[in-house]
Amino acid sequence: MKKPRLSDNWNLFNDKTFEDKKYYLFNVTDGSIIKLNKISYDILEKCNGDNSLENIKKQLLEKYEVNENELENDIYNLLSMAETKSVLLF
Repeated sequence: MKKPRLSDNWNLFNDKTFEDKKYYLFNVTDGSIIKLNKISYDILEKCNGDNSLENIKKQLLEKYEVNENELENDIYNLLSMAETKSVLLF
């Protein structure tokens, strides 16, 4: 079972200075920044090398009132982007 984790080149950042919280993924090698929504941030935060994709999905289904198929699509789209940018290691 795949247990993804963030590459050492990327860090998650949660900007709590504003009432409307902002979520980012920051590349420490080239300075690029990707703005995330809350669910994308939560998905990547759970990609710590200990959680399987199925476990991540289960945790998010418990946390959010969301359709399982919709969540699976969100996870798939995020992982596709993350793979393209070498954000996650499997």
